[in-house]
Amino acid sequence: MRKAIYWVMLPVVVLACSCTRKQNNVTTEDAVSDSVAVEDRDAAQPRVEVEDSIVKTSWFDAEMADGIAQTLPNTAVKRDEKGYFELFTNLDVAASDDHPNQWSLWLKDKRTGKVVFLVQTNNDAEPQWDQMNDRNAVEVPLSEIAAGECDVVFLVPDAPGKVFLEGCPDGRNVWSYIYDFYWQSIIQLPSNEGFVECDPSHKLITLSQYRYHPEGGRYSVNMTFTYSGRYIGEETVEE
Repeated sequence: MRKAIYWVMLPVVVLACSCTRKQNNVTTEDAVSDSVAVEDRDAAQPRVEVEDSIVKTSWFDAEMADGIAQTLPNTAVKRDEKGYFELFTNLDVAASDDHPNQWSLWLKDKRTGKVVFLVQTNNDAEPQWDQMNDRNAVEVPLSEIAAGECDVVFLVPDAPGKVFLEGCPDGRNVWSYIYDFYWQSIIQLPSNEGFVECDPSHKLITLSQYRYHPEGGRYSVNMTFTYSGRYIGEETVEE
């Protein structure tokens, strides 16, 4: 059985940027050029697969198109709104002595009123810290989101289908994820102090990580990544 995968790309325009802040010998201008090359998929329409002349759309488009009605929980709280979409979280299981809170994410299309359940955090999930090597993000199973309190949740600006979420399940480290609801995939970013800022025009996100000096003592660095989790550079935060 032969399968062909087609991509529909929108044009990407890169504007000149005068910012040249150094990040590990990589300027922001260089990072912009690199990140646009890597992030072309973020500007694409949802994937279309053709298998034996049958067209298959993304998981999310299929969920939105089916006739099965989903109901937003009465306790759900709106966390963000961009374009046609509203993003909600719902506290499914309250914290206990053994586990942090368990949350679910929901999305509503304002044009149709259709509601879709996206994903749920896992109280027993383990962060994939050892796999990340302090640099690039790693993909994790949808069932392994250790986001604890879902302290920060938002629709990633200028990145259709992407949701950023993070939480502190162990009371010490903040674990950060980017979830793609079109592709039903999620990556964990190598950060343990959480979100700092987004640069939508360059499709970059910055998070903080604490580290230890060899002679003792702790310090923080701000690490910058593309929306797909590729490491761009970092700078030490002055204490």
